[in-house]
Amino acid sequence: MFFTLGLGFLLSGCESMFHDDLDNCPQAVYVKLYNTTCKADSIGLNTQSNVHLLAFDEDNKLAASAELKDIDLGNKQKGFTEIKLPIKTSTPDQDRVYNIYAWTGLNSKFTVSDAQIGKSKDEVFATLRTDADASYVKLDNDRVFFGKSEHSVVLNNPAKYGSQDKHIAVAVGEKTYRINVSVVLDKSIRERTANVPSTREFGVVISSANATYNYDGEHNVNSSSAPYRTNGPVQYGDTALTAKYTLLDLQSGLKSQVKITYQKNGQTRDVTMPPEIKNDLIGAILTYASNEDNKFSFNLNCEHDIDLKFLIKDKCKDCGDYMCAGVFINDWLVHTFKTVLE
Repeated sequence: MFFTLGLGFLLSGCESMFHDDLDNCPQAVYVKLYNTTCKADSIGLNTQSNVHLLAFDEDNKLAASAELKDIDLGNKQKGFTEIKLPIKTSTPDQDRVYNIYAWTGLNSKFTVSDAQIGKSKDEVFATLRTDADASYVKLDNDRVFFGKSEHSVVLNNPAKYGSQDKHIAVAVGEKTYRINVSVVLDKSIRERTANVPSTREFGVVISSANATYNYDGEHNVNSSSAPYRTNGPVQYGDTALTAKYTLLDLQSGLKSQVKITYQKNGQTRDVTMPPEIKNDLIGAILTYASNEDNKFSFNLNCEHDIDLKFLIKDKCKDCGDYMCAGVFINDWLVHTFKTVLE
């Protein structure tokens, strides 16, 4: 690994175990953040809008935190920025063990809880805000990263060992995904002699309950689902509509759903979707991608820019209803949905 854990510490004149006031014996962890997800070398994160460092003790209670804004986190060429996380122990006559968590990119689009000492790591820390219409605010080009120290950090009894600085590096992984969605009308629809629908008669909505995080990066079990906004206007072509999204974690079990609609007789109706996609889009995609018959390699820990295409066909002959007949990820067909036209 590019970084190794620095175990050196500085001793000052506060070694005496009889000190009543150890404020002059500061302890701190210095943290460098980097990203190596699916890469051979460490990658710098450069400038992020916000950085949160959190230290949790062996009881999984928050013991210290630090927040920095608009900090340049550096890169391998010029060096990685080291961030100081001061820790003041409540039990200065004991060794303490800490796990360090790091967040970057939680900007004003997120509601971030006050990092109060004593909070549990499984309490809510950050939630993506919603607009007046209850849709998530647009993330656009924003990126969120999270990571945890690979090893616990031990700070020895300051009354015995004095001031200590320990130096670690935390690998962070991206939690944002850029999704390009295409809803494509099949050739059989486009070549009708009459009643050929326009792509403007179709729409797409992606919703999920994936926008609330606990301190430790896990999703809160009580999260509610909301729709995501597109990053810009939906584009309507002759054969397809396209929409660009930036979503948070793509994980199974978070009520991540895609709904494709169409207009019929002045009413909005749903395109018939495969049940597994309708109920859990991400879970279905991961299942399809892991199917050996698909010969398709896909790893959500590595892929953060994804093309997702839905092929639309007639559900039945001359009935004016539609179904999703195929799902493609990055131009790979990962699912087909067959229905006999009647």
